[in-house]
Amino acid sequence: MRSPLTLAAAQIPCVPIDIEQNVAAHAAVLADAAAAGARVVLFTELSLTGYELESIATRLPELAVREDDSRLQPLRAACARYGVYAIVGGILAVENGYTLSALVFDDRGELAATYAKRHLHGIEAEIFTPGTDFTVLEVDGHRLGLAICADVNYPEHAAGVVAAGAEIYLAGALYLSGKEIRRDGHMSARAVENNCWTVLSAYTGEFEGNRTTGGSGIWSPDGMLFARADPGADLVVATLGVQSPAGSSRP
Repeated sequence: MRSPLTLAAAQIPCVPIDIEQNVAAHAAVLADAAAAGARVVLFTELSLTGYELESIATRLPELAVREDDSRLQPLRAACARYGVYAIVGGILAVENGYTLSALVFDDRGELAATYAKRHLHGIEAEIFTPGTDFTVLEVDGHRLGLAICADVNYPEHAAGVVAAGAEIYLAGALYLSGKEIRRDGHMSARAVENNCWTVLSAYTGEFEGNRTTGGSGIWSPDGMLFARADPGADLVVATLGVQSPAGSSRP
């Protein structure tokens, strides 16, 4: 019988166009998450660069990361030191351009998987190449499927990830302030429709003068909110597969 899986959803502001500073913040959060017992830590969309897309568009070659990128070494080292998986948001160079991606580093600090956002919108579609595949990752016998932001708007995306074998649906996403009901509705609906846990690392703070919602959380398969990051907390931690306690929020 599998042991329950403890997951953390991070909630830290991104420093615009500064991979080194963001990596340092990620590494600090991994230490906190591991101390709380987490095996997997989910970060938000473009957590390595921030969401300043107009600036990103002019610096794509510089901001795209590689598997052997020295800027990621503190993140890789933290994964190995604390025995955790980190799912981070970044940019990857591909044959026909660049993808807005999630990168998974395993508990040895190795790049274990990537996922490219399928549902691009607005300026994203001008900058990035859409993904075509689903990504399902196994951790301690649990199968995790990845999504990025607008992917969660589409029921067929979560359904496709679950059909590919996922039991837990994880998304890093940006919602603008005032869209809290929409944010929670997406995650709750995807949980109920697919009888799966859903996990959200929500973008927090500002980008280009716009406020975002924060509100990272975890929803159970019945669509109920199971755990939520408190305002000002850097992550929320919960053990999936148990009914109580309903998780914890770390300052």
